[in-house]
Amino acid sequence: YQGHPDAPLTPLGHKQATETGKFLRAELLRLEEENGRKFDEVVVKVSPFIRCMATSARICQELGVTQVRIDYNFCELMYPRLYPHNPLPDLELKKKDSRALNNEYEL
Repeated sequence: YQGHPDAPLTPLGHKQATETGKFLRAELLRLEEENGRKFDEVVVKVSPFIRCMATSARICQELGVTQVRIDYNFCELMYPRLYPHNPLPDLELKKKDSRALNNEYEL
């Protein structure tokens, strides 16, 4: 949170998300080997905030997952001191098409 409810992911956040994806990929492979079977699918659900979508994009890239499900139930507690109004209508996701979001935020 950088004073803006829909703040983008920082460069450090991009790096951490990629590292998280690598960790999860290794962990999933370990679990598959341990259990002797592959996962049928990996489902990624994400909050509609741009920093969350950017995080999930990095993780999905490492996992080879090509789709995410945006879930509006995955949102920060709308604490009145942080959010004097409901930020959901003003999300970048609501203002731009997917191509613009991908280009601007490296999704």
